[in-house]
Amino acid sequence: MALVDQLEAQLADAQAKAAVLLEAAIHEVLNPSAEVVDLARYRAAIGCYAMQKMQGKPYFGRTAAMKALYLAQAHVGLALDLKPLREAAGPLDTWIYDFEREGGRQAWFTFSEKTTSSGAKKIKYHAGKALAEQAKEADHLFSAGQRAEFDRLLALFSDRTTEQMELIATLFAAWNDFLIDGHAPSDDEIVTEVRENWHESKRRFGRDQLQQSLRWLRTHGLVPQGRAPHTIHQPQLRLH
Repeated sequence: MALVDQLEAQLADAQAKAAVLLEAAIHEVLNPSAEVVDLARYRAAIGCYAMQKMQGKPYFGRTAAMKALYLAQAHVGLALDLKPLREAAGPLDTWIYDFEREGGRQAWFTFSEKTTSSGAKKIKYHAGKALAEQAKEADHLFSAGQRAEFDRLLALFSDRTTEQMELIATLFAAWNDFLIDGHAPSDDEIVTEVRENWHESKRRFGRDQLQQSLRWLRTHGLVPQGRAPHTIHQPQLRLH
């Protein structure tokens, strides 16, 4: 009888523990401790964060925004899941157009278009009334290190011209693609990749200019580590 009493006590204890664990599991399902953020919301928060930091900078438009967000993933390590194309102005994910439309709908920002003296179109952003609130959504999405490095990256971009930002991001991307593919390139290989295998418009940049921009990357600690994303060749480039 003593043994039966002991076994009954152990069984009751096990049942009580099981009930506690079940209650905890149900609570976690209904009230998760870690917020799940969908990709569109994540991208919008990071994009608005960058836009708020860069508002008022003379060269901050679509080109600069896309280059900053490409480097936010490839250099800083933010999980933006971009799939950048090798466009004329450097790495570009067509998500930026969806972001611009949503920015207008949500009053995060507006944008205007003008034609430069060279005939190129330039998109410039203007802060909206809801930009600060949306940018604040990014606060819990960074690690401390990611936030510090992204802020440093945006500060580096603050005095760069649109063309300089194009060069910086394109060289970084070409270099990074080599590393993803398992090859540590020489500077000459990176320069040749940009001039001949990116987009025909890149041939306007001389080798000396590209080499100088590579030195700028190294001086400011923007050295690729072979982190995703890999840029995507346009179909017409494959034909060439």
